[in-house]
Amino acid sequence: IANIDQGIYAFAELADRESVDNPELHMYMDGILRHIQRAIGLIGAVRLLSTLRHEPVQPESLSLNDVLEDCIDSVLKEFPKEDVSIKFDPPGEEMLISAEPLVSHVFKNILDNAVRHQRREKKRVEVDIIREPGDGSVTVSISDHGPGVPDTMKSTLLQRSEPISDMKLTGIGLALVKELVDRYHGTIEIMDRVEGDHTQGARFVITFPTAEVVGRTKS
Repeated sequence: IANIDQGIYAFAELADRESVDNPELHMYMDGILRHIQRAIGLIGAVRLLSTLRHEPVQPESLSLNDVLEDCIDSVLKEFPKEDVSIKFDPPGEEMLISAEPLVSHVFKNILDNAVRHQRREKKRVEVDIIREPGDGSVTVSISDHGPGVPDTMKSTLLQRSEPISDMKLTGIGLALVKELVDRYHGTIEIMDRVEGDHTQGARFVITFPTAEVVGRTKS
């Protein structure tokens, strides 16, 4: 199916180039291309979800700063014609976590949703890294200015136990996020960007133990 989607995308991209002189058709072609890209990503997520639980973890020390910068660059490229701002000021200290490169799917999914679900013309996202004092963990906070998540959904949105075949498409990305966070002994929580008012946007808080702490635990 993924190969078929790639073929459709290639032809749609050619048609999009030919539609430059027709603004209305060009707008429709852009929409088609975005949805095909979304479908390709979801197919990849389903494949990954179906194999993760059977694959042993092979962690390495990864720079969280670098992972986030790469994810931000990747997500910005997904929205070349929209006014998107993702603010991220990496801390001077290098933050290392023990994970696999797959951990990038956690941040790409959340960042993509943070941009995609905003209905405003200028889409804004803020990313912060915080080293938690005392417990040897590091927290990534991703805040958006979208519709937010109601309190009644916060505790259940990431608790998906149904088989992959029964999931709605919108749940696959979050299921993958939760699976990967658990895989690397992390935690994830959904909060309000503005405390007490979910309509002002969501804030995803992801915490991982540092590579140093994981190393001490194993030894």
